[in-house]
Amino acid sequence: MLFHPAQDTGYRILPLNAMIIKELSGVESAGICGEVPCDLKNFYYIVAPHITRRPEYPRSCRPVLNGSISKKTMLMKQKKMLALTLSQLVLLYRQEFPGLAALADASGDGERFRMGLREFVDAHRAAEGEAAEQIRLLIDYDGRSVRELSTDRQLEVRTLTLLWQFLTGRLENPEMPSDLFVDLYHLFRLLDAPEIPLPSPRRVRSRTERWLSGQDDGVRAIRADNRERMLHLLIQKIGNRKSKVPSRFQFADGMTYEEKYRQVAAWWGDFRFQLAMAVKSPSELNRFLAGSLSSETMYLLSKARKKGMPFFATPYYLSLLDVTGGGYDDAAIRSYILYSPQLVETYGQIRAWEREDVVEAGRPNAAGWLLPDGHNIHRRYPEVAILIPDTMGRACGGLCASCQRMYDFQSERLNFEFETLRPKESWDHKLRRLMNYFADTLESLGIKAVVVNPEDQSLLEECITLVGKITNNVGRAEALNNSIKTFLADNKTNVSGENTPSVYLAGNSSVLSTAGSKMYQNTLLTNAGGKNVASELTDTYWANVSYEQILAWNPDYIVIAADATYTVEDILNDANLAGCNAVKNKNVVKLPNDIEAWDSPVPGSFLGSIYIASVLHPEKVTKDFYETCVTKFYESFYGFTPAK
Repeated sequence: MLFHPAQDTGYRILPLNAMIIKELSGVESAGICGEVPCDLKNFYYIVAPHITRRPEYPRSCRPVLNGSISKKTMLMKQKKMLALTLSQLVLLYRQEFPGLAALADASGDGERFRMGLREFVDAHRAAEGEAAEQIRLLIDYDGRSVRELSTDRQLEVRTLTLLWQFLTGRLENPEMPSDLFVDLYHLFRLLDAPEIPLPSPRRVRSRTERWLSGQDDGVRAIRADNRERMLHLLIQKIGNRKSKVPSRFQFADGMTYEEKYRQVAAWWGDFRFQLAMAVKSPSELNRFLAGSLSSETMYLLSKARKKGMPFFATPYYLSLLDVTGGGYDDAAIRSYILYSPQLVETYGQIRAWEREDVVEAGRPNAAGWLLPDGHNIHRRYPEVAILIPDTMGRACGGLCASCQRMYDFQSERLNFEFETLRPKESWDHKLRRLMNYFADTLESLGIKAVVVNPEDQSLLEECITLVGKITNNVGRAEALNNSIKTFLADNKTNVSGENTPSVYLAGNSSVLSTAGSKMYQNTLLTNAGGKNVASELTDTYWANVSYEQILAWNPDYIVIAADATYTVEDILNDANLAGCNAVKNKNVVKLPNDIEAWDSPVPGSFLGSIYIASVLHPEKVTKDFYETCVTKFYESFYGFTPAK
C-alpha cells in the first residue's frame, strides 16, 4: 500500500509490507556515506534481447554472403547462433552490418574504431533509443579499468576493442567463446529495428500452451507416481531418524504401516514437514529419484560433498522431476539442484560481488550504503533494496545450485540446521525496524518519510489518520474513518447471529497462495462474517500451500483475489480441488476489481468485506445494500458514481 502525499508536505510514505523499496530514485551510490567505494555505480551489464524481426537494408547494401552460411542460417534463433564458428559469425556481421564492418576495416586500431562508433550510432534512426545508449556506455568504458569485486582486482573493459579485433581477424584468442559477439549482434540490430511491441496476453498464452505444464495429465501421472514412491521412503526415513532434537513429525508407538502411510500423506502438504524431510546427500537424492542419476552425476555430487558444498532439496521439489527418462523435459527444474562441474571446480574460491552484504560498523557496503546491525538486507542498491524474511535463520526452503549465498556456505557461515537457527526476534518486529531504517536514510537526504503498517482494520484507521495529518487533511481523514466505521457496523448488524462459513482466500498469482492471520485479508474475511481457514498460519504473510492442505481445510467458500491471473472457471475445473466443498457446491467467487483491489488495505477495502458478506449471507446482506454502499462511498469521497 502506498499513499501519495500532498505536494506541499514533502513526505513519502513507505509500505511496511513491501519487499522492494522504490522510493530512492535519483540518489547517488555515495549519497549516504560521502565516498564512492568503487567505480561501478554507473556501470551497466548489458544483455541484449532476442530479436525476432530482421531490419531491412536497401538491396544495394547487402553484399552477397560467402562461405557456408545460408539465408536460412541468418534467420535462425539465438540458440542456434551459438553453434556458429567465429568465422561464420564474422560473415553474418558483414552481411547484416556492412557499415559497421566498413568502419572496422578503415580503423587502424581499436581506439579509432571506438571513436568512429559515436558517429555511426548517431546516424541510425534509433539514435536516441536504449540500444544506442548502451553502445555509448560501452564506448565510454572501453579501455578503462574497473574494480571487479568477484575477483577483487582491477579489470580492463575491452568490449569494443574485442569487437574490432573480431571483425578484422585480429583476435588475440581465436578460441574464445562466441557469446559476447552474439550479444553484440543483437544489440546492433536494435539500432535499425523498429520498436517491438509487447505480445498480447493472448499471444503469450498461445506460446506457453505449446509446452507441457504441471496440469497436463501425463505430467501429473508421473508426479503422482513420484509422490507415492516418496511416501514409502519417508516412512523409512522417519523410522530411522536419530536426531536428538524433538520433532513434531514422528510416529506414535504401535502405529501400523497403513496408519503411518496415512499420516505421512497428511504431512506431505505441510511446508514444515517438507523442510524437516529435505534430502541433503547424493546417495539419498539418488534413492528418492529411483536410482535414475547417472554415474557421472553421482561422481560430481560426491566430489561436491567432499568439498563441503551443501545440498538441500525438499521431497516435494524432487517429486516434480521425471525419473522415467521418457516423460517430459525437466531440465529447467533439475538444473536448480544439480551442480555444474564448473561450480564444483571453483567452490572455495568464490568471491562474488553479488554476495550478501557483510557490514562493518560505519563503513559502506559495495553499493555505497551504510547498513544497520542485524540487518536482513540481501542487496541494497541506489534505487532498490531486497530483503530476506527471517522466519528460520535466513535459510530458504531449498538450495539452488546457482545460489548467490555460496560465498557464505563455503565460509561455513550458513547452514540448514533450522532449529539451531531459529531467530530471537520476530520477522514482523524486525521488518518494522528495517523499514524505519529506510525512512531514516531518506530523512538524512532531506526527504521526509513515514512508515505505515495497515494490516488490520485498526491499523488502517491509524494510517488514514496519520496521512490526514501529514497532508493537512485531518477533517477529511476523520470523515473517512467515521464513514468506514458506519458501513462496517451496519454490515456487522446484518450478519450478527448467523453461522460463520469457512473461507479460503486465494492470492493473485495462484490458487495455492493464501493469506495468514497477519494479513489484512484476514480482517477482510472476519468483517464479512466468515472464518479464514488459513488463520492458523501465524508466522508468515502470503503463504504457499498445497492442494492437500486446501482439501484438509475443506472451506465452504473460495474467494479469489481481485487482481488474480486465473478465473473462477479455472478453480471449478481443477481436478485437484474436485473434493473440496466450495468446488462441489460451486461456491467460488472473485472479488470485483472494476475500481480498485478491495482485498488490499485501501480505504475502500471495507466494500470487499460487504461484497463477501453478500456471498456468504445473501439473505441478510442483499445485492442492493452492497451496491448502495459502493455508490455512496465513491460519490462522497471520490466524486464519481461507479457503474453498476
